[in-house]
Amino acid sequence: MNEQIAAQAARMETLASKPRAARKAQPPKYQGSLNEDLDLWYRQFVADCDRSQVVRTWETFKAAMRKRFLPPDHEYCLREKLCKLTQLGPLHDYVSAFQDVLIQCKIPISPLELRFYFQQGLRSETAHHLREHHPATLDETIELALRFDHGAKGGNTNTATAEWMQRATCHKCKQVGHIAPNCPSTK
Repeated sequence: MNEQIAAQAARMETLASKPRAARKAQPPKYQGSLNEDLDLWYRQFVADCDRSQVVRTWETFKAAMRKRFLPPDHEYCLREKLCKLTQLGPLHDYVSAFQDVLIQCKIPISPLELRFYFQQGLRSETAHHLREHHPATLDETIELALRFDHGAKGGNTNTATAEWMQRATCHKCKQVGHIAPNCPSTK
């Protein structure tokens, strides 16, 4: 008990030692806790369910939480996030961020809109590739984008093989343009 009184006295002394202007400039601090507020809200939720004879399920709880804690224009804000989302790094990160926002949407979005939102944020070459292939669903769009991105990083293997074959030296006849298993002199 004496320790608490000493700690309180030390806090009061610290506050009193500050200049009067500095004390007024600092905003008051919230003294309650979020847990208390959440607990009060939950008690009210339970009372409302009991009063209206509604069965408390996970779905009713989620709906009540959304109604109480999400802003009224939450869906609109999510659509804005989808529009503003851009691919800055790897495609996998963009897909993950896109799906994170999409999971929060409760109002259904048409497949065409989903493709539009997804394509808008992609790098230009990937978006152009998707425009050429016309995927129907978001899953097809993501799969096609990932395949294109993987192919673009790996380079064109046909071109690389052709260039390598032009520089390849045969170990049997020492000529450039083919390798030993394909050597025409041994056939």
